[in-house]
Amino acid sequence: MKRSYDVVVVGAGPAGSMSALHAAKGGASVLLLEKDRDIGWPVRCAEGVGIESMKGVVDIRPEWITNRIDRFRIIAPNGIAGEPDIDKVDPDIGGRGYILNRRLFDYDLAMMAVEAGADLRTKAYVHGLLKSNGSIEGVNVRVQHREYQIKAKIIIGADGVESRVGKWAGIDTTTNFEFMASAAQMTLAKIDIEPDLCEFYVGSRYAPGGYFWIFPKGPHEANVGCAVDPKRSKTKKAIDFVWDFVEDKFPDAAIMSTVAGGIPAEPTLETIVKENVLLVGDAAHQANPFNGGGIASGMKAGIIAGKVAAEAIKTGSLKALNSYPKQWNKLLGRKHRMLFRLASTIYSLSDETYNKVGDILADLPPEKLTLRHLIQAVLLHKPSLLKDLFIFGRF
Repeated sequence: MKRSYDVVVVGAGPAGSMSALHAAKGGASVLLLEKDRDIGWPVRCAEGVGIESMKGVVDIRPEWITNRIDRFRIIAPNGIAGEPDIDKVDPDIGGRGYILNRRLFDYDLAMMAVEAGADLRTKAYVHGLLKSNGSIEGVNVRVQHREYQIKAKIIIGADGVESRVGKWAGIDTTTNFEFMASAAQMTLAKIDIEPDLCEFYVGSRYAPGGYFWIFPKGPHEANVGCAVDPKRSKTKKAIDFVWDFVEDKFPDAAIMSTVAGGIPAEPTLETIVKENVLLVGDAAHQANPFNGGGIASGMKAGIIAGKVAAEAIKTGSLKALNSYPKQWNKLLGRKHRMLFRLASTIYSLSDETYNKVGDILADLPPEKLTLRHLIQAVLLHKPSLLKDLFIFGRF
């Protein structure tokens, strides 16, 4: 490990690895730092991605895929609402997708960055920024109990929700508690499910202010979890909703793993570049605020950030970094703001409204079970949603 690099990336998740990969491909010297001892572990993710959302991001390797999803079902509080026609559903909201093996997926993305020329260190704990005369000149990092000061012209923070890199640089990365979803998930085995079907449950019984999911990894294994609004779930934690669901639906399941954490369900931070520091992925609050998915969006942000960092090094001017938020806003930023408004409306519906919508969908013939008809059913009981959909411009 050298003591000076053009770019230091903090965090080797998908967003960080893509940043390192594209900065290295652009000719910059890059150091990628990961605080955990293993890339891709532990897995804190439902591991689902839309097929369409990954196009142009990375070529999906067969070994990364544990399962393919071709159907999804929405379950209202009083029963099944319907199985929307997968061919007519926007894949960014719900459509054909893959369930990934995140441990292998993340590992290979980091390896791609290394093969492009980046240096990589795991169990590398970044505990501050290196500053001189008010300027950020690198990072302070502890690697295997040894302290290092690594100089860098550009630092990319891919260090997750409540990014410390961002805070040290003077960016407010705090998530408003009002928009922080509480999430929990178990990976279950020894269960019987339809392997090509994702199920989403709504309502106060399952996930107040959010939704409950079953993401199949095969005919007898699935990621089962929920994201809830802490204000609406009151004293009951997300993990309690998962326990209740598993005990009811899968009483004989083997629990292979359990994870819990927060998901920033809000638009991207207003500031994602400050001087020579860029934020990507969850650190920049770039997860989809409608479904909480952050793999594809974080990778897309990483590609942009890596490329603009390389360009800034090549030109010798940090002004090139200012194109990162502009490119992000054009690609997904505006859409995420619209999805945030959409989610704020839909996830605030009452159980009664969910049931009425479910009853409408249950009476529709299969060819009309589309996302468009789902939204129309919601509009009958929530006309105020029309404004958001008009802004969204998709329905």
